[in-house]
Amino acid sequence: KKPVFEPLSIARQRQALSSLIEHFFNSQSFRFEPEILSRLGLDQFDRTFSYQPASNKDFNLMQSILQIQRTVFDALISEALANRLAESENLVTPPVQTLSYVEVQQSLLNSVWVEVFNPPLMASNLQTIDSLRRQLQREYLRRVVGNLVRPSASSTTEAMAVNRQVARRLQTQLQSAIHKNKWDTLSQYHLEDALNTLSESLNASLLRTAP
Repeated sequence: KKPVFEPLSIARQRQALSSLIEHFFNSQSFRFEPEILSRLGLDQFDRTFSYQPASNKDFNLMQSILQIQRTVFDALISEALANRLAESENLVTPPVQTLSYVEVQQSLLNSVWVEVFNPPLMASNLQTIDSLRRQLQREYLRRVVGNLVRPSASSTTEAMAVNRQVARRLQTQLQSAIHKNKWDTLSQYHLEDALNTLSESLNASLLRTAP
């Protein structure tokens, strides 16, 4: 009898994860000609908006992109995914032949913070993080912080442990990147703020779990 549920091969799972990350978390995926963007505007009669006329008639590209990326984050940083991947270990032999929640979170971390983990060489010797990437990183950090200080009642011990280790790895890398690399002013402020927020959250998490 054919199995009711059979996981995809780990190669296919990794390919799917890589595709999601590459297309939804890469700024180049959302680059459009300024001439096109300048012609976009809000539909004043769109019933998904307020009946009051919008004060700003410009199309908010960054907010639209963020809404798309939030949907992907919802799928990849979730207790449901952690449970599903843990259960998948029981359906394959050996268990290592399926994607783990650890690998998903490490891949996500490396992609969202690629400027920190693997800074590109810049002709001006100043590293920079563009506005779309800073927005993406702030959203990611918001979720990491939430998992640290306000874990859901259904959070498993394993998922919480993964979240803490991912946060600590990011904290270490932020410290290194801030001190070893030269950033433009806005990127520097962005990274310092991210490090402060993360450090405070990790400390709060330790106090919350202390006996």
